[in-house]
Order: sequence, then C-alpha cells, then structure tokens
Amino acid sequence: MLMRNEDDNHRATQRQHINSLKRKVSAAELDNTAITERNERLQAELELARQETRSANERADQAVRLRVEAEEVFGDQADLDRSGDRVRALEAEVEQRYGEMEVLTEERDEWKAQFEELSAKVREAAAICQDKGKGKAKN
Repeated sequence: MLMRNEDDNHRATQRQHINSLKRKVSAAELDNTAITERNERLQAELELARQETRSANERADQAVRLRVEAEEVFGDQADLDRSGDRVRALEAEVEQRYGEMEVLTEERDEWKAQFEELSAKVREAAAICQDKGKGKAKN
C-alpha cells in the first residue's frame, strides 16, 4: 500500500505540475494574444503615421513647387515692371520729341511765312525793276 500511496502521491504531484503548466500555458496564451493585439494596433498606428508622413511630404513638395512658381512669377512680374518702366520712359521720350517736333514745325512755318513774304517782296521789286527798265527803254 505504501507503494500505491507513493504512486498516487507521484501522480497527484504530476497532475499538479501539469495543471500548473496548463495555467502557465493559458497565461502565456493570454499574454501572447494581448501582445499580438498590441502589435496589430501598433502596426496600424505605424501605417497611419507613414501615411501622414507621406501626406506631409507631399504637402511640403507642393509648397516648394508653389514657392518656386511664385518666385518665377515674381521674377516675371519684375521683368514686366522693368519693361513697363522702359515703355513709360520711351513714351515720355516720344512725348518730348513730339513737343520738340511741334516747336520745329512752328519754327518752319514761321520761316516759310517769312520766306514767302520775302519772295513776294523780291517779285515786287523785280516787277518794279522791270517796269523801270521798260520806262528807260521808252525814253
């Protein structure tokens, strides 16, 4: 009977050990499940962070492109402003020359009038001379 009692004790100890191992396995499985769930959650958060990073990078790239385009536009605008300044300067020069041309035209008209007046006097003097020449020829 002692032998049987020892066998029973041994089996009981083994059962306790097995039950203890089963509890440890169950606890490990629960821990593993929790770790797996946490890992999946972290993977989802990581993917979301990657998407946000890609989106932020795309926005940054777009901002750089817009900044470059704006600088080009501002450069073009500066070129247009300089061209506009040059056009205004040329317009002012044309206006000035037009004024000078008007003055010269007026002076020309005055000289022309004086020339015509002198021409008329010369013709008149020539006619008088011719008349006097005819008068001497008659004497």
